[in-house]
Amino acid sequence: MAEDLTDKKLGWKRVVNQKEKKGIIIEIHKRMVEGSKIGMIRSDARYKGVNLAQFKIFMNDTDKIKNDKAIQDFKIIEEDPANDRKVIFMEMKMPLMKNRTAVLDMKTNDKLDDGK
Repeated sequence: MAEDLTDKKLGWKRVVNQKEKKGIIIEIHKRMVEGSKIGMIRSDARYKGVNLAQFKIFMNDTDKIKNDKAIQDFKIIEEDPANDRKVIFMEMKMPLMKNRTAVLDMKTNDKLDDGK
């Protein structure tokens, strides 16, 4: 997460730059893992008009995620409620392609003084 996405030496390329749409802004960067055919992505999203308490409720609803019919396997690897951080492993069934595996490191940051 500390890597500079604009540092050309690191190999990150922006593949999605979604301007605000219904209060959501998403930017996705991708780079290949050295010595592998595996690509790594980093997704940054901002939700406008959602206060921090609402977002925390949404992010902590792991039952909704693991009960989704596309999720084949789901595990919480690490959980740090005091710092609003959670690391999740999941395998997703994707139409017309092989299953996809993801490790999500999710952290809620209060960037503004007004709690949003």
